[in-house]
Amino acid sequence: MNKYNKVVIVVMIVLTVFGWQQYLATQTSKRVEYNKNINMGNEKLSKELYQEAFKYYENAYAVIPTETAIKKEIEAYAKYYEKEKSYELYSNFKGILATACKRIPKEKSIWEKRLELALENEEYDEAQSVYKKIVDSGLKSKKITELKKALTYVYETSSSSFTKYKENTNGTYATCLGTEWRVINEIGENVSGNNKYLDMGQVNKENIFLCMRDNTEINFMDTDGIVKGIVKEKVTNCGMYNCRLCPVTINNEYYYIDIDGNKKLGPYLFAGTFEKNKAAVQDKDGKWGIINIKGEYIVQPKYEDIKLTESGGYTLSEKVIAKENGKYNIYNENLNKIIVNIDADNMGILTKDGIVSYEKEDKWGYVSLKGKIIITPQYYGAKSFSNGFAAVQVKENFWKIISKDNEFILDEEFYDAGYMNKSGGLIVSKRAGLYELLVFKYPEMFE
Repeated sequence: MNKYNKVVIVVMIVLTVFGWQQYLATQTSKRVEYNKNINMGNEKLSKELYQEAFKYYENAYAVIPTETAIKKEIEAYAKYYEKEKSYELYSNFKGILATACKRIPKEKSIWEKRLELALENEEYDEAQSVYKKIVDSGLKSKKITELKKALTYVYETSSSSFTKYKENTNGTYATCLGTEWRVINEIGENVSGNNKYLDMGQVNKENIFLCMRDNTEINFMDTDGIVKGIVKEKVTNCGMYNCRLCPVTINNEYYYIDIDGNKKLGPYLFAGTFEKNKAAVQDKDGKWGIINIKGEYIVQPKYEDIKLTESGGYTLSEKVIAKENGKYNIYNENLNKIIVNIDADNMGILTKDGIVSYEKEDKWGYVSLKGKIIITPQYYGAKSFSNGFAAVQVKENFWKIISKDNEFILDEEFYDAGYMNKSGGLIVSKRAGLYELLVFKYPEMFE
């Protein structure tokens, strides 16, 4: 090695040592500055000078970007926000938390605070967006689960109330306020325009229904207000028009009429809706049977009760609930085979969920269509599960909503509550004698 090369090596070593010393000096200086800001921030925080504390923590992060500095920033601003709550502070805090989530994407406590803040300020779309990001990040905690539940069951209520209604059929309800009936959809929107009626039946798949337009004019109409048929008979208790027949009451007896208002079948003590050209009817002796479109009994009237569906049909998913010889049973569609015996004094209606309410010794619970007890009888009243939820009577005149886990999803109690529809809506009564449609904002979050 020549003299020149040795000099170069020595110079490089000297520079390296000097550079390392400079680096250490700089880092030491930074650490001193960082600690100074953290300590000052802590001092201001103890004195409840939250804005100043936040600035010191912010300065600390600028010197050395640590998780501790970020968490201290959030702690200071959270206390400031709690003390001085305003929309401006909320907006600032929201931004601070969003930035912190990017800096420490796996820190659960920051995501929890961000979701909690959005819920507290009723910015539910923001909360849902945050929750989706939490799910995408794979983060889980007890608090996230609790906040998710609060978000899941956020709801709105329809702008108009009503005093009477007919159950949901084909995505619509017939509702009445005073003496005026109209049609709303599953989220409470008016779908009958300016058309109002003195009485009306449920709407079928073709959007046709029977209605009384005034004291003399009774028509079959569609939801666009187009007349489909004129009825001359004086009818009441309009049923749902299906399979070209509609059950109605004429002089306190049930008949089926066609779209031109002609009597076709009857009289009966009660008549259900035709589906698949079959309907359940109650004869003059109070016994139930099944007729075809010609009025011929295909199942003789021998049953003490047949539970009708929301639409007035007698079968759902090829199952029937009927009472024979004092006992309730689950039958097949033709009532010629008992699938399972149910030890019940009374039962609710069939729904697609297949979890039916039943009464035993004055208490109500739930049973599957295979006879398995889902919820033991414990309520004063209960309605069958529909789209994952059910209304239960917790005390006289008060109802609550439960999930299939038998957990209350809302703290509120209602004078009455109906069946959940597939859009996340159900009819409830918050004031005696007055109903409204409660609609959950995020039914896609239901489990």
